[in-house]
Amino acid sequence: YLYAVASVSISDSSFTESSSDYGGGIYCETFVSTVELKGNTISENHAASSGGGLYIGGFETTLTFSQNLVEENVAEYRGGGLVLQLYNKDLPPSLYKNDSVCKELTGTIRNNKACWGGGIDHTFHFQIPLKLQNVLITGNTAVRGGGIWACPSSQTEIHSTLGGAIYGNMATGSIVNDKNDNPQTPNDPLTYEVPASGDEIRFETDGTEDKYLSSGGGNENNTISVNRRALGGGLMEWYQDEAIKADTTVTIENRPQGLVDISAYQEKADSFGLHGELESDHQALARSEARLIIEGNTATKRGGGIATNASIVIGQAADIDVTVKKVWPTGMSADKLPSKIVIDLYRIDAEGNQVKLDQDIELYATNVWSYTFRDLPSMYLDENGQEQSYRYTAKEHPVDGWACHSTIATANENDNSTSSTGKNAQYTATLTNSPGGALTVTKEVTGSGDKNKSFTFTVTAEQGDAPITDIYGGMTFNEKGTATFTLKDGESVTTSLPTGTSYTVKETDNEGYRVTMTNDTGTIEQGKTIECVFTNHRSSGGGGGSSRPTLNTEDHFGYI
Repeated sequence: YLYAVASVSISDSSFTESSSDYGGGIYCETFVSTVELKGNTISENHAASSGGGLYIGGFETTLTFSQNLVEENVAEYRGGGLVLQLYNKDLPPSLYKNDSVCKELTGTIRNNKACWGGGIDHTFHFQIPLKLQNVLITGNTAVRGGGIWACPSSQTEIHSTLGGAIYGNMATGSIVNDKNDNPQTPNDPLTYEVPASGDEIRFETDGTEDKYLSSGGGNENNTISVNRRALGGGLMEWYQDEAIKADTTVTIENRPQGLVDISAYQEKADSFGLHGELESDHQALARSEARLIIEGNTATKRGGGIATNASIVIGQAADIDVTVKKVWPTGMSADKLPSKIVIDLYRIDAEGNQVKLDQDIELYATNVWSYTFRDLPSMYLDENGQEQSYRYTAKEHPVDGWACHSTIATANENDNSTSSTGKNAQYTATLTNSPGGALTVTKEVTGSGDKNKSFTFTVTAEQGDAPITDIYGGMTFNEKGTATFTLKDGESVTTSLPTGTSYTVKETDNEGYRVTMTNDTGTIEQGKTIECVFTNHRSSGGGGGSSRPTLNTEDHFGYI
């Protein structure tokens, strides 16, 4: 129990199996103070009212909540894991000069339970905005807002840059409001039933069927903005998830309104519920970047992961749009062009690692051979917590007779747009086609060789005396005209190169193998695909040469 202390610093400690009315594990309320909680475990605590794990309140308080584990705590009312009550300077009667500050909120908040805000409760008014970065909200359950529940007085925005992934949550069951709904107002006469809505997000404002909240009202300044992309840049599919029947789990199949246009959910002031879908690869991508995980929490009424009456900002207002444009040879007649091309979008980190985000996007004459990928994250945090920039490029699926040169997207000239002004910064990448052919490099391992081993390849390509540079198909060439990649048994990579390009393929990391290769050098011909195969053989004896001869038992001569 910490009250009115000048500063608090607790690290690498455990608070478990304790109980209190507020803050079962830790209760901390400070005034003009600094609070640091780092690397602690708060588990299996109980609050008769709010803050099963922790109850943190403060006026002009600076909070650092770093890599704490908050799990399996229970609150009978609000905030199973954590109650945050950090006030701004506008709280009547305005006795303080400055807002409180939350410098960091990282760690894991899981398997906690409450009536409101199973993971985090942020429902007190006059609080500072709850700013979350690199947050994963998944596997949480409530009746209203399995992931996030926001009331009429809240203002919520979600970005993809250093943002959040909200998927795999569930809204189920129903709320029966009666005079015991709020232990702080036992004489509340309301009695009615509210069905489930909003697996991932539920926003309540004017017109909500939850009459318990009608007195709060809503106005044009109380809105929510939902992003089309998750943490890491994976593309979400959002479905309208309104109440259909009490005690019925809402699924895509029984959701009549279906897939929504997420652009209609920017600064939206009307009540709504949403269900989200994210591909498994992009789920893994989001989890790998998450620094705050809110998972497996339960609210018996509202906000399984987070319940809020105040503002929440997930990520930074720094998203970008990338437009990919196709460039054909000057003067080429339309009847000589393919009817369409298909492209994939790749995200590139500071170390050059590439991740495919969007795929199978079609370009054709009627869309002017261009497509815009919207709301992409512009940066990420590296392993040291430092901000690094993302870059983007598009790659074209092979088209017979054509080579495709891809560029890295660059900022448009004279574009002053930023997300903070309501418009993403604009970038452009080009795909320039010229007559060409293809080169496919394939790896085979035979005998007793290691089929899980990665072998390093280099492809050097030049046209005349000029090296091939930048991205061509599945290969990225440096300024010297060399592309480097690795392949395992059965894997291959294909690049499209301009007609007349000469190339050489080499392999390393193959000590102990007998290596044979086909088409490891040559020249690209238009409309043809050259198959370059490297076969590495290792005999059962482990050597790279010929196998040991067997004994001639018939003639009774042995080999020496």
